[in-house]
Amino acid sequence: MIPSLARAPSRSRLWYLPLIAVFLLGAADTKKKGCSCKPDEEPVVEEAVVEVQPVEVQLQVTSIDPARGEAGQRFDARVYGSAFQAGAHVHIGDLQALGPRVVDENTIALSVPAMDEGTYDVIVTNPGGDRATLRRGMRIESTLPDCSFLRVYFEFDQASLVTDATGALDGLMECYQSTHSRITVEGHCDERGTVEYNLALGQRRAVTVERYLATHGVSSSRLESVSYGEERPVDPGHNDSAWAHNRRVDIYVGN
Repeated sequence: MIPSLARAPSRSRLWYLPLIAVFLLGAADTKKKGCSCKPDEEPVVEEAVVEVQPVEVQLQVTSIDPARGEAGQRFDARVYGSAFQAGAHVHIGDLQALGPRVVDENTIALSVPAMDEGTYDVIVTNPGGDRATLRRGMRIESTLPDCSFLRVYFEFDQASLVTDATGALDGLMECYQSTHSRITVEGHCDERGTVEYNLALGQRRAVTVERYLATHGVSSSRLESVSYGEERPVDPGHNDSAWAHNRRVDIYVGN
């Protein structure tokens, strides 16, 4: 009798399932590492719209030029400030200014009536009733010093003011500040040097005086400088004395 062979146990038909699971898990991990998927988009933040309110300019009076005048004399002047409107009225103290004209929102041209000596407020009133006041802005004096002409001298080849010149200018500064007339500053030189050089030097001297007046409260709109170089000597000599008289600046105040 041939012994029967023992039947080998049959392998389960589902033996491959664990392998498939391992393969699928590995593929998923590889795809995750090399993922080219679209990243999450950042949320769009809308910017807040800020509405800018216009700045309201207030009516104000900052200055009047000239700020001084002679008692009993009518003269022209300009008031400076902000928010002036067409048809605005101006009072100097209790008296109404003559012919006020609004040049622009910052300037009013007018005539100051003949007034008594004293210090007065300058008041601007817009047509709507808004009012602004420059306290003690106008000074009326009984007499003013005569500054219709002044001559100051310079050192050789120099355009800076010497002590005597600044003293003379300071002595008439209130007159220059208060006048409403044009101030002409003429620069002159002696005969030494070329014509071109002396014209330039004369201009530097005139500008020096002009700037000195402007920095001491004289309105630059009333200042004008000019150079004559060596063309208008006051002394025709050809020596040190004549040259000293000719290197100068002449200041004229005219209507």
